[in-house]
Amino acid sequence: MRLERIYELDILRSLAIVLLFLHHGGLYGVEVLQMSLKFLQPYIGCFIIGAFIFLAGYLSAVTIEKHPKPDRFRYLKTRFLRIYPPYLVALALFILLLEVQLTPRELIVHILGLQILLAPLVGTPIFTLWFVGMIMLFFYQVFFLQLKFESMSGLVLSIMLIFVGSVILNSWFQLFEFRYFIFFPIFAVGILCERTNILPVLMASRFMLIDKFIIFILGTIFMALANSRTGMALTFISVLGTDLFILTSIMLVLSLAKKVVDAKIGLSLFTFISVSSYFAFLFHRPIWKILTSFMTFRSHNLLFLYTVIVGTPIVIIVSYNLQKTYNHILEFLNRRSRIS
Repeated sequence: MRLERIYELDILRSLAIVLLFLHHGGLYGVEVLQMSLKFLQPYIGCFIIGAFIFLAGYLSAVTIEKHPKPDRFRYLKTRFLRIYPPYLVALALFILLLEVQLTPRELIVHILGLQILLAPLVGTPIFTLWFVGMIMLFFYQVFFLQLKFESMSGLVLSIMLIFVGSVILNSWFQLFEFRYFIFFPIFAVGILCERTNILPVLMASRFMLIDKFIIFILGTIFMALANSRTGMALTFISVLGTDLFILTSIMLVLSLAKKVVDAKIGLSLFTFISVSSYFAFLFHRPIWKILTSFMTFRSHNLLFLYTVIVGTPIVIIVSYNLQKTYNHILEFLNRRSRIS
């Protein structure tokens, strides 16, 4: 089943993946007017992951709602195949090319995608790839709730119970890595935005978007104040401040994206980048490692420029073609299974 493309979401995803390249490419080692950009790191990092998590929640709700009930478990299988095998390939490349060291127990946990659930017990999840474990955990937690609860009140209550239950399990058994508690509410908001059909209202252009900029500034201030008081420790206030920043950022970007869509500016480019985004997320570090392994750089700035200007387009093009090829493989296997 093909769903109608929502270009505003493509733009949000494209911005997030481009910011990810800057985030991982060495942006914070660059000085502008003799000023370090490191103070931007927590804000950009939270926005990137928050945007991807929000999109995952929203689009999972769209897809589940559009599928007839008998086909929804087939969708679950399809979603697993789209996410998990590429993740395993990326995990292998991280170990082989980036020399990530894992104990046998840690390797099993990462293969099973349980690093976010079991991180406090088995060690820190692998950088970058922890996101996939989080997405899979969120998705399977909420998938059955979306099947069971047709009413909004039932869905909201069940999501709240999952979150509270996770907090209790964390306090009793040290389960769930701290980022789970920051991003689970974002995933839930993505689902609820789709179920309530409120996204077009949130993207509406009023007062030349001044209201969205004001809300974004307030969200940024709230995050800064909350984390300055808690020292980035995981507390209710720090989670609330971070999530408000993420959601106000997403609201602002989607409102600006609607302007771009209405003007029909660069939609094919945004679609291209958006299609490449999952494979680009998984494989940009290994690709960069290959591209930089034959060269030496006299300064961090040169490495950063090479990574962004040369490495980023290569990552996007390679990832786009890998994603399209993988889609064709899945479609072929799906046709074979239906015939048999």
